[in-house]
Amino acid sequence: MIPTVADQRKIRASEESLIEVFHASSNPMIITTAREGRIVDVNDATLKLGGYRREEMIGCSSASLGFWADPSQRGAVIRRLETEGSVHNIRATLKKGTGGFLNILFSCSIVTLDKKPCCLSSLVDVTVQENEARALKESEEKYRMLVENSLQGLAIVQGKRLVFCNRAFATMSGYSVEELLTFDSEQILSVFGPEDRELMKNRYLDRIAGKQAEMRYEYLGIRKDGTEYRAEVLASLVQYQGQPAVQMTCMDVTERKRAEAAARETGERLKLALEGAGMTSWDLDLRTGDVKDEDRWLKALGYSPDEVEPNVRWWNTLIHPDDLPGLEAAAASHLEGKTAAYECEHRIRNKAGEWRWVLDRGKVISHDPSGKPLRTVGVHMDVTEHKLAVEQIKQLANEQTAILDTISLGINYVRNRKIQWANPAFLNMFGYTTDELRELAAVDLFSQERDIRTVETEAYPKIAAGAVYAVEAPMKRKDGSVFWCSIAGRAINVADVKDGSIWVFQDIVERRLAERAVRENEQRFRRLLQNSSDIIVVLDEQYAPTYVSGTIEKNLGYKPEELIGADILANLHPDDVEPASRLLSGLKRKTDAVRRIEVRCRHKNGNWIPVEAVATNMLHDPVVNGIVMNIRNISERNRLQEQLQQAMKMEAIGVLAGGVAHDFNNLLSVINGYAELLLEDLAPDDCRRSDLEQITKAGKRAASLTSQLLAFSRRQILQPELLDLNAIIADMSTMLTRMIGEDVEFVTMLQPNLGLISADPGQIQQIIMNLVANARDAMILGGLLTIETRSVLLDDDYVAEHPMVPPGDYVMMAVSDNGIGMSAVTRSRIFEPFFTTKEKTKGTGLGLSTVYGIVKQSNGFIWVYSEPEKGTTFKIYFPQAVGTLPGHDTEIEPQRAPGGAETVLLAEDEESVRALAARILRQQGYTVLEAQDGEAAIEIAREFAGDIDLVVTDVVMPGISGRTLVSRLEETRPGIRSLFISGYTDSAIVHHGLLDSDVAFLQKPFTMESLLRKVREVLPH
Repeated sequence: MIPTVADQRKIRASEESLIEVFHASSNPMIITTAREGRIVDVNDATLKLGGYRREEMIGCSSASLGFWADPSQRGAVIRRLETEGSVHNIRATLKKGTGGFLNILFSCSIVTLDKKPCCLSSLVDVTVQENEARALKESEEKYRMLVENSLQGLAIVQGKRLVFCNRAFATMSGYSVEELLTFDSEQILSVFGPEDRELMKNRYLDRIAGKQAEMRYEYLGIRKDGTEYRAEVLASLVQYQGQPAVQMTCMDVTERKRAEAAARETGERLKLALEGAGMTSWDLDLRTGDVKDEDRWLKALGYSPDEVEPNVRWWNTLIHPDDLPGLEAAAASHLEGKTAAYECEHRIRNKAGEWRWVLDRGKVISHDPSGKPLRTVGVHMDVTEHKLAVEQIKQLANEQTAILDTISLGINYVRNRKIQWANPAFLNMFGYTTDELRELAAVDLFSQERDIRTVETEAYPKIAAGAVYAVEAPMKRKDGSVFWCSIAGRAINVADVKDGSIWVFQDIVERRLAERAVRENEQRFRRLLQNSSDIIVVLDEQYAPTYVSGTIEKNLGYKPEELIGADILANLHPDDVEPASRLLSGLKRKTDAVRRIEVRCRHKNGNWIPVEAVATNMLHDPVVNGIVMNIRNISERNRLQEQLQQAMKMEAIGVLAGGVAHDFNNLLSVINGYAELLLEDLAPDDCRRSDLEQITKAGKRAASLTSQLLAFSRRQILQPELLDLNAIIADMSTMLTRMIGEDVEFVTMLQPNLGLISADPGQIQQIIMNLVANARDAMILGGLLTIETRSVLLDDDYVAEHPMVPPGDYVMMAVSDNGIGMSAVTRSRIFEPFFTTKEKTKGTGLGLSTVYGIVKQSNGFIWVYSEPEKGTTFKIYFPQAVGTLPGHDTEIEPQRAPGGAETVLLAEDEESVRALAARILRQQGYTVLEAQDGEAAIEIAREFAGDIDLVVTDVVMPGISGRTLVSRLEETRPGIRSLFISGYTDSAIVHHGLLDSDVAFLQKPFTMESLLRKVREVLPH
């Protein structure tokens, strides 16, 4: 059917209307040819959506433009158009002209335009919706994941049932999610503690009802296994699936609560610890300088809070000026980051004005964004007492070090059985240095292998057990020498013996020697006690003997057991019982008292024996528990006392004889002197001469008598000189023959060319006379007396038998008799003073002791050989002297001593002696100044203007002595010579019987010749 014009107009109008709608639509549209697919027209919405220009699209196909992001989508659309004639809301992705892609819903239908089939396509941009949907889906997924994986428990309660919970909530309660979602209201409440269930229920109901309810609170939870936990919950009213519900966000705060409790406890402990340690805290704001201090710190310094300015500047005014620079430097160093913490020890003044030592420690705890310190906190600690204690410890350490350095005990420290340290005494003891000791094992110091084994097996286990190990052992020094040590050691720390041990060493060589000496002394004293002649008796409180030594049998004839328990007073002389009883009674009342008494005891044979008893009260002594009596038989002592009295009597006679001899010498000096002067004046044929000669002879005999008196009184002066023993014996032979009597044969056996000795001839004569007299007395019925001399060499063999004798050449003199001899006991005592075997009135007991003394004084030795009934021999050995006897070969006739013209000061208190001496000297040409005593002589010497060449003085004078006179004259007249005259010895010029070597001496009585010769001898020739 052919359309009419009207139809054509309607069609054209319809097409024009479509085109207008097409261009006016805000919906993107495209018209393409149905067959080729070329774009016929696009509206503005499409250009805006696709980012194309119109000219770029018109006439082009969508394929050529690359409009389809996925060309397969275009092919699918064409195939549906061909089959269905239209497509609706196909999702496709288009490429934008400006780049990028669009998600669209594509619709297309066939329309006729200008009588041609065309495709009218409509595009709906769904990019934003899809992005929003995708974002929503992703957000929901993220929320789901957050909820599911949240550490916080999340649950929703609706209608008294649990409609949702996450895994965290399930884990917290100990159930699975599935189990919880099946719980009814009662079961839901069971997950809460009994005391919280009603509260949780009421809060849920209030919140569902729209009432106000607490949002945040804690509850006690009960897990499936019954364990408890603490949880914090945030509850809120929400809409869930369109219905009101309560959402609970829960957090398990069990550990936090524990941590908070622990923190509180730690804080309390820290506070207590700070208090216990004497520390207080401070907090300093570095921006303002404000500082917060504990009240305890203020109180410790004596301040109240209102007295203190809480600023660091005020506190610095209390710091000691000497310490402030150091404090500021330490603070600055820490604030600059140079030190990990601030620390400073300084002094601070308290309210009382006292300086207290304080240790400050602190640390920066916050900084601003630029790193500048903002705040520091720290602690104060008063260390005043600590510093004092440290000083005391240092002092103690110094003292201990000084002790260890000066103590005589050796001390070392051993660890791992090696010596680590030793004090100086130990180093000196063993001779090692410290470094050398460190190379040694401790046991290397032991000298014997068995001691090393003992230490290894016994010492270390013992000290490991906490005990002290002590031993005495021989040790070895570095030089190899061995000495005994007392050793003691113990562990420093018993809990850990690896800390080592301390050992103390004491050199006990002297102690062991002393102990041995003590043992020997004890043994010696035991033997002495056993062999003592004294009697030892111990009495109990009733005076009955509990111990009696064995010596009582020898002294009193009793056996010890006969007197044990007996009455000791019963054996005393009746006259001695009462004083002895009083002594014992008084003694018992006083501890440690000592009393002495002499009594007579009855011998078992009935005789009375005198004894001396010394009693000591030792009843308090637990060992002795008695009165100890030392009883001595004094029979012999009493006899010796009688002899001593006899000897003292003889000594008194000797002193008298010496004094008489002295005075007699003065008289003889005058008699003999004037007799010689008269003989000088008489002619040889004068008849008076014989009378004067008889006077002179008598005077000389009298002088000899005084010499014997002086010898008897031991007032002779020893003047040693070279002597020939043979000559002395020969000179004495006649006298000795007369002395021993006719019934004793006297024989001499003198070796020719005998060596000389150095001795005083008078003393040698006394020795010979004493020995000859003893020999004579030993031969009561007569016998043979022999004197023998011989030069001998005492060699090493002789010295070995007589250790006191030096080897060398000696002159031996032996005096032998064939008399009654002596026993060994007598022989052992013959040289003791006062010992004699003669009758009571026949001897003093000093003869042989005098011989012994003279021999010893002459550096000689004397031995005695004797047996009963076989005689006695005394052998005396004098050291042989070197030299010759003056005038030994040729006798020179003595000549008259020449006179002189010198001035002599003569001091003599005996006027007749002084006058005689002055006359003799003047007669020979001397000038004589006479003085009656020493004072007068000093005065004369002071007034005399000329030289005085010699002073002749008596030794003993009234006032000052002759020796003092000479000393004083030597002070005023240097070089003056002196000559002493005396009748007997005086300590002023004679010592131990020997004349001083620098003293010139003339014995009274002197002759004219002896005086002149001695004066000439003293004066210079």
